[in-house]
Amino acid sequence: KDSDQSLISLLFQYGRYLMISGSRQGGQPLILQGLWNDNRLPPWNSGYTVNINGCTNEADLIMEGGSNMDVAGGIIGAHNESSFTINIDRCRNSGTIHAEGNHEVYAGGIVGRVYEYALSSNAVLRLSNCVNSGEIVAYTSKAAYDTAAGGIVGSNRSDGSSSYSPLLCNCLNKGDVVSCGNDGYGGGIIGFLYDETTKLYAFVNMGDVYASLSGYDDSLRDSYLGSIVGDAYSGDPGDYYWCYWKNNAGELPIFHGEKDYEHKYECGYKYWVSAYEDMNPILSKVPDPRGVGMAQWKGNSSDGTLDLDF
Repeated sequence: KDSDQSLISLLFQYGRYLMISGSRQGGQPLILQGLWNDNRLPPWNSGYTVNINGCTNEADLIMEGGSNMDVAGGIIGAHNESSFTINIDRCRNSGTIHAEGNHEVYAGGIVGRVYEYALSSNAVLRLSNCVNSGEIVAYTSKAAYDTAAGGIVGSNRSDGSSSYSPLLCNCLNKGDVVSCGNDGYGGGIIGFLYDETTKLYAFVNMGDVYASLSGYDDSLRDSYLGSIVGDAYSGDPGDYYWCYWKNNAGELPIFHGEKDYEHKYECGYKYWVSAYEDMNPILSKVPDPRGVGMAQWKGNSSDGTLDLDF
């Protein structure tokens, strides 16, 4: 059937009308929600954001760096913007992320490094409904420098404001994580975390976490490994809710040096979930940064089919 050209024109003009009516001369451009909305706490706080939704990477990323910092991520390498919140939702990586250099090295299944001393308190990371199944490796050839590798995020830093604390929720890591540096920070979800106000909800890590790499010299190096977070700058990794893991035969704590932390907020190896029936009931308790609903879980961990459905 022929398309209704008048309807197409009307919809285009209607879009222009909404854009113009939601903006003011001399002011900022229109945001996602416009000038008005019916929610006291609207999605994305009605702020200016960088949105990355529904991206998939299947390619292997091998970075052999030079004389400066090296960062690699399955979806985003580094986020250094200090003015915008970055929102990442329903992204997936299945490729190997291997970052190697002779300086500081960061690698993550979704994001390699978030570095923010925020000029605006809105500048934080919001990440939800993401999956990594690729191997994540960060290695430096010089023992004087550190590395951070995470199944989802290599390293995360924000401004530390509790009002805009980093929020990560409903993600799955299946890939092994290797971090080999002077101080090698490796976590099933986040390698190194600077901000104690970070909140993590509903994470599952099925990958192993290591501090050495076959064929590389890892002598005289320290390791800081955790099933969820490798280590935290302040010694406080923030708040975790419903975070589970089944890796390294249950030997690793939830984050470096804190074996007892796993008993808080129903987190830990002993609470391990076996199938989607264990995860989906808790999603109603998880904050939804986008306001469009959480991705549902499917499959079973016993045969490796546990996944997010999106």
